[in-house]
Amino acid sequence: MKKYLAKAGVFALAAGIILPSTIAHGESLPSTISASTANVNNAEIDDVSVEVYDKDRNLIKTYSKEELAKFNQDIAKIPLRSSKFDGNIQKETAVTPLGMNVYNFGYMSFSNYKWIKGGTSFYLPQSVQVEPQTRTTGLAVQLFQNSSLWEEYVVKGSFSSGLNIPISHLLNASSNYYQLRLKNYGGGTIYLDSGQVYYK
Repeated sequence: MKKYLAKAGVFALAAGIILPSTIAHGESLPSTISASTANVNNAEIDDVSVEVYDKDRNLIKTYSKEELAKFNQDIAKIPLRSSKFDGNIQKETAVTPLGMNVYNFGYMSFSNYKWIKGGTSFYLPQSVQVEPQTRTTGLAVQLFQNSSLWEEYVVKGSFSSGLNIPISHLLNASSNYYQLRLKNYGGGTIYLDSGQVYYK
């Protein structure tokens, strides 16, 4: 109970949600979002970076800690009320992000990899928010196009609070639909309380 109360306090202070900044302002597309998955505390970005690899596994970009912090600050704009105060109370809150669809996923654990939404394709995915249960090392988000690896975003360093991983750098495949897979390069098991996919 204390854990959820602490998270609710963070939500109230942050008064925002992580949404990609590439969306045109003024657009409105209704989405229902679970606030418990978006632990938005922009003042406490862990000491991590994100490396972007193309389908040939060439390193093409690195998001530094500072870039990730700015990414979070730029897109944490929309007020949010918690829709999951504790394990038993569910109060759905309709939020209308700037033209963005949101897919919420629940608890998961994996020692190798885990498909998000069972490998269902997302249209132009923009970012993945993850809420770790414990300090997490070696997490990557992989994007697949027609069952072939298209790109990969590898988190370097460890993190223990909510992290939003931008994944829209190489969305230039012939089709705009991508499957998302979470990969564990850290050994052991990764435990996530919840997460979200933001997509067009």
